[in-house]
Amino acid sequence: MDPALEEIAEIRRVLEVAVDDLLRLAEHGAALARSMAQSPTLDLGAVEPVFIGMMQACAFQDLVGQRLERLAGMLEQRTETRPDADLLNGPARSGLDQGAADRLMRAG
Repeated sequence: MDPALEEIAEIRRVLEVAVDDLLRLAEHGAALARSMAQSPTLDLGAVEPVFIGMMQACAFQDLVGQRLERLAGMLEQRTETRPDADLLNGPARSGLDQGAADRLMRAG
């Protein structure tokens, strides 16, 4: 599989896990809040782990950021190493480089 596609798949997986964790913890926190409203003697210490878990689940942002940076580097490197990279934005203002055009036509 293409390394760039592998990175995208991993980004999706990390995001899915993080969102599932956040939703699960939010539901648990809401249930605790309802219980506390009905029984003020509930141990408040039960709430803290919910919020700590939510903060830990937010670590996905850093992981996704690192993976996106790696993916951008891969895509940038692909563009720079292509023999036809100069043609990706159309012909040059001063005229077309015939050698690059020939390489592009042979690559297809």
